[in-house]
Amino acid sequence: MLLALELSGPRNSVALWSGADTSEVDFSEQRGKGLMQAVQTLLANANAERSDLRGVLVGIGPGSYTGLRIACSAGIMLGYALGIPCAGIPSFDAAAFAQNHQNEKLHLILDAYRQEVYHATYLRRGDSLETVQKPQVISLEDGAAAIGQESFLGDERFATGGVQLRTSCQASAIDLIHFAKSMGINISGEGLTNLLPTEPLYLRPAAFRA
Repeated sequence: MLLALELSGPRNSVALWSGADTSEVDFSEQRGKGLMQAVQTLLANANAERSDLRGVLVGIGPGSYTGLRIACSAGIMLGYALGIPCAGIPSFDAAAFAQNHQNEKLHLILDAYRQEVYHATYLRRGDSLETVQKPQVISLEDGAAAIGQESFLGDERFATGGVQLRTSCQASAIDLIHFAKSMGINISGEGLTNLLPTEPLYLRPAAFRA
């Protein structure tokens, strides 16, 4: 079984991959405070114990400073306590893959406050996802220029320019699992150590994080 944690934005979720089944618990109203209770609920619903877990996936952002810190800390703690690998997946990558927008550029745009946005660009061909522009922090004006008339997920302020596919660019915990599967990760956790470390993808100096 693999556990996934996603707290990079307003929607907080955990997911469990067990055999042919994938289940998810949303605990957004508790704003991260109910993370471990959500994990327990997820395991109980699957008639499983923490000892059944073989790995942990964590959405590492970009996004909420507090949410990323909570998710990464919890993932590392679980991995250490259970003796299982814990790995990070960029939340933008998982969200772009989940959209299944084929053979055209797809921009992800998320409010970073201070008149700035988080922005990245992807191109999906089949099950392959290419990062055209890795996540960055840019001004609102530069965000609009980057999108142009192309498709995007996220901030509705840009809907007058490009083609808005969805108002949210946040991944769900299940999106992390599906993206991990596309990279050859299996239910036993094999391959997790080849992914990114469980470290928040902070794109600003510490003094500017929010």
